[in-house]
Amino acid sequence: EVYGRLKALNVKMLITIDPHTTHLMKHVYREMVEGYDIQVKSYVEVLAERELTPIRNVNSTIVIHDPCYYARYLNVVEEPRKLLRRGGLIVKDVARSGRLTSCCGGPLEFITPRLAESITRLRLEELKSAGENIVTLCPICYLRFSIAGNGSVSISDLADYLYTIYGD
Repeated sequence: EVYGRLKALNVKMLITIDPHTTHLMKHVYREMVEGYDIQVKSYVEVLAERELTPIRNVNSTIVIHDPCYYARYLNVVEEPRKLLRRGGLIVKDVARSGRLTSCCGGPLEFITPRLAESITRLRLEELKSAGENIVTLCPICYLRFSIAGNGSVSISDLADYLYTIYGD
């Protein structure tokens, strides 16, 4: 039904705002819907392809958390780093970053809440070991870390930094 509505609107490309929707629309739909031919990119990919000029530099150090779906399934790893570095940020990685990223625990939240909470806390401690300003690209990761951090660490979404660097 979704594909039918998109085709009726003559949609050729979807630009998504989170890793789960990107994965679903880019890979799952392609496997499940016969004739699926819509190009799908995340907003991070679209912005990284452009030669954006920062309107201000943010001289700060951040620790990036790569969401599972972006890093493992969509290979969106260098794009956010490129956008952040272009804006003057120093991007730090922890040992389990990029394609080898560690999960935030979010996908397990409704199946095994205690295990999910344990995973979230472990991952947050790993990120905090590299710095107090953590950036993620996923609303689930953002929520999990914000709750677990309970104000002890700064958790931001990539879009907040991109707006600061390129917005207005």
